[in-house]
Amino acid sequence: MWRAISKGVRARTKHLIVLGLYTLLSVVATWPVVLSCSTSALGELYTDRAQNIWNAWWVKFSLLDLYANPFETRHLLYPGGTDLYFHALNLPSGIISLPISLGFGPVAAYNFTALLGLTLSGYAGFRLVLYLRDDYRVALLGGLIIGFNPLSLWMLRGQINIVNLQWFLLAIEFYLRAWSSRKRSDAIVVGIFFSLALLTVGYFEVLLLVFFAIHLMWALLSGSHGGLKAQLVVWGKHVAHVAAWSGGTAILLLAPYLLGAWQSAQRGQVLVKSGLDDARAVSHSADLVSFILPNRDHWLLGEHAPWREALGNNVPDFTYLSLVTLGLTMLAVWVGRRQAVTWLWVTLGLTGALLALGPILQVNGQQNVGGVRVPMPFQLLQALPPVSLVRAPERFIFLTYISLGALASGGIIALGKVNRRGVLLAGLGALLLLEMPLHTRYVDPMPIPLSVAVLKSDLAPGAVLELPMTHHGRIEARQMYYQTTHGRPITSAYLSRITLDPYIQTCSPLKVFRSYPDIEINDIISPTTATKLSPGLLAANGFGFILVYKEAFGESDALSPVPEGELSTLQDLASRLGAPIADDEVATAYKVNTSQGLTSVLLQLGDGWHSLEESQGKPFRWINGKEADMCLFSPQPASSNPIRVDKREGSNTQEAKQQSLQDPFTASLIVRATSFNTPRHLQVWVGDSKVLEVEVPGDGALHSYSTSDVTWASAPQLVRFVVPEGSDSPAFVHQGDPDHRQISIGFETIDVRESKR
Repeated sequence: MWRAISKGVRARTKHLIVLGLYTLLSVVATWPVVLSCSTSALGELYTDRAQNIWNAWWVKFSLLDLYANPFETRHLLYPGGTDLYFHALNLPSGIISLPISLGFGPVAAYNFTALLGLTLSGYAGFRLVLYLRDDYRVALLGGLIIGFNPLSLWMLRGQINIVNLQWFLLAIEFYLRAWSSRKRSDAIVVGIFFSLALLTVGYFEVLLLVFFAIHLMWALLSGSHGGLKAQLVVWGKHVAHVAAWSGGTAILLLAPYLLGAWQSAQRGQVLVKSGLDDARAVSHSADLVSFILPNRDHWLLGEHAPWREALGNNVPDFTYLSLVTLGLTMLAVWVGRRQAVTWLWVTLGLTGALLALGPILQVNGQQNVGGVRVPMPFQLLQALPPVSLVRAPERFIFLTYISLGALASGGIIALGKVNRRGVLLAGLGALLLLEMPLHTRYVDPMPIPLSVAVLKSDLAPGAVLELPMTHHGRIEARQMYYQTTHGRPITSAYLSRITLDPYIQTCSPLKVFRSYPDIEINDIISPTTATKLSPGLLAANGFGFILVYKEAFGESDALSPVPEGELSTLQDLASRLGAPIADDEVATAYKVNTSQGLTSVLLQLGDGWHSLEESQGKPFRWINGKEADMCLFSPQPASSNPIRVDKREGSNTQEAKQQSLQDPFTASLIVRATSFNTPRHLQVWVGDSKVLEVEVPGDGALHSYSTSDVTWASAPQLVRFVVPEGSDSPAFVHQGDPDHRQISIGFETIDVRESKR
């Protein structure tokens, strides 16, 4: 017994030594971030690191301050909010870094996640090779190859979520253990690590499924259990056992997340797949040359190497396959060519490299090889879920790095049969380190400007309206980082997936700010939100502050000034709505003037209208086709918790319905309208209720109509004007007319007549 205990202690000591060595190497690989880990952030890609700093902060804030689901937030794109199910939130790392975040802040948590990710990825690679080879020193080198690969080291520029390979690698190790031992505990652990890998980055889910598919095919073809029928029976039992326990565990753990992701896809606010993804997949694919091209920032073989001049500027340089590793791999394949397991790893490595090349073969930055676009295997899988979610095929190279680690370790063992094995291992380790792009990393201070810091010190509640209201591009990562200081809801978002702009929707209270100053003061509706740009509109929706930014990011990570005319216009608007409280080179901060909220009804046009024109000296608009939208904002008191309106047309949330019963507002709609060329019916819908249907003559005259009294919720209400007969084109009705619009019913006025309060 004592011998067994002693053996276990020695084994744990070796593992601790390995962890210590990988920690030291991680410090070297990220140097000098440890010198200023709480004030400066690692990486050249500002927008990506700002986003990942926000991730660490949001996990802490949502769990410990809001006690809320971290995958749902109203602190971004306020007041409607958004979900984060398809955003690379990296929840496991956020939870692990909670003590760092609480003690030292989100910047330190971000840097800690990078260091920990490298260390644990190396250790997980070590464990995998140790399981395969049962040799600690060989496994130590295998962990270098797998965990400190060129792509992971490149991702230290800002995308540190991709650096966290550990759960992905541990899932592979315990899957192999479960397949071999058929232990229920091993299979359950596979499900746990699969869940952690998916919640880190969805890419790891796809990579694991590819690995499982290759292994299952290999296991079926390499079995030795008699005839085909017997082989299928044994194979099927293995599959059922591992799938039942690991898959069942993963489904149990991931059920809330998967349900939320499904609901998110149904809502359609987050574009899981966009038209930009195909082009991005090509630009984020490996180049055939990139497999033999060392990283550009390698101290010896980098951008100053003589062969760089002959290569295209578009060749990525972070899918490099180390020459030392390739040499050891080829030796291992030759020595173990008669062993079936060798071909498992060969198949995995080739599959990873082929898929990393993306949909089209690229050679030295050129997509036409010999004048022909050569399709690659990824193109065949691109339409299949979950591969269809992959926008960066280059990350399939992780499968190749795992294969190289497993095979190269066999080459090391083959070489180690000669004398002086320790010297050989030390020499190989030195060569592997020599090929790594180890260099002084870019570290950038992350200050908080006074104009933002003042929002933290002010005790008044309220969200922050950010002007100009750009649409959720890379430029808004900065605002997300600033939010980690003041913690107030903001109108920005820079997420991993494209999000539909909520501020152009019909019932968005901020639509008028989104288009400002391009607004119509006089229109067919009265009164309009444009005429009521007052503190009441903001206060009714929970806004307490305004930030007018003076600089923005353009196509690069460099800041450029907001055009002077645009800036002064926005500052004038903010000055009418609030009082300035801080100003610096970044922004001007305003505190919204005290208001009782929205004291009168407001109307806002939505989709389905032709441009404003004039008829007999008055504003006039035609419905474009057969349907158009409008929103009615009923009087609302000042609120810090506005009701969220459902994005689906014609429906309201349960919250809105409940509040409508508490605070009813009754009024009728009055319209003056005419039908083009022929009589048509006009239907007016509020939510799911039709409140008016009349026949509008096509006599060219304007006719007045009124709905009965309608009880409006104390929240934005969608109103739809529907013309069942559809529309005509003036060019079709009047031959030779250059007007090719589709028009049906036109309006001179849409007004509200209040019945009671």
